[in-house]
Amino acid sequence: MKELYSGKMTEKGQLTIPSDLREHWDIGKGDRLAFILNENGEVVVKPKKKSIVELFGILKTDIKYDEYEAKRAIAEHVVQKHKEVTERDGK
Repeated sequence: MKELYSGKMTEKGQLTIPSDLREHWDIGKGDRLAFILNENGEVVVKPKKKSIVELFGILKTDIKYDEYEAKRAIAEHVVQKHKEVTERDGK
């Protein structure tokens, strides 16, 4: 069953999202919402999923990022996968 929720806009244009919706969407401070205007002029509101780029740095670590080492590891992995495929396919 659909439920009707309402929120209140402040002078600054900020909108209060009802707590039931925040809990349902599992959103909190700093999370983003998408406002989609459909062909009927209605606005659909959905939580906006974070991209992998937005998640970068969210986990703390003592390990320092080494770009050279990262590229070397990727190249090593690509070479290994190529070797496995060529051996499997007999080429």
